[in-house]
Amino acid sequence: MRTARLLAGSALALAALGIPAPAAVAEGSEVTVSPEVGYPGSTITVSTSGVCDPAATYAKGQAEIGGQINLTESGSEGELKGTFTVPDNAKEGTYSVTVKCPPGVRIESEFEVAGRPNGAVSGGFGGGGGMNSTEMAIGAALVLTATAGGVLTLRRRHGNGSAA
Repeated sequence: MRTARLLAGSALALAALGIPAPAAVAEGSEVTVSPEVGYPGSTITVSTSGVCDPAATYAKGQAEIGGQINLTESGSEGELKGTFTVPDNAKEGTYSVTVKCPPGVRIESEFEVAGRPNGAVSGGFGGGGGMNSTEMAIGAALVLTATAGGVLTLRRRHGNGSAA
């Protein structure tokens, strides 16, 4: 109890003197998560822009799922980037990403995990749906018609026997 009073008194004294306390979370900061919706097994990119000290070349991040993220210079001035993989066993939902970079800045963002798509994409005749009995019957009728037409054509050419 005595320690709590001492800390509270110190904080009030600092506030009265006008000495700003470091912000726990940077206001107006930007952490970009791309894509915003990932799937189990997909790679997510986390980047910061104009948040960390411009001289910073490295920052650490932590994804609620996916673990530690190491952000390094991306080539653009003041931007740090890192990636992580969404675990294969991740459940659908919204998860947080926290980035800590110099000078003691802590920023957060979120990303969403959607369920893994099932089966093939149904697009046109590319094998997306399979064959039904009507399609099989039409295909068989076309093959039989073509075969019969070919047989008749060959018989007429060779069966007539007249010399030209």
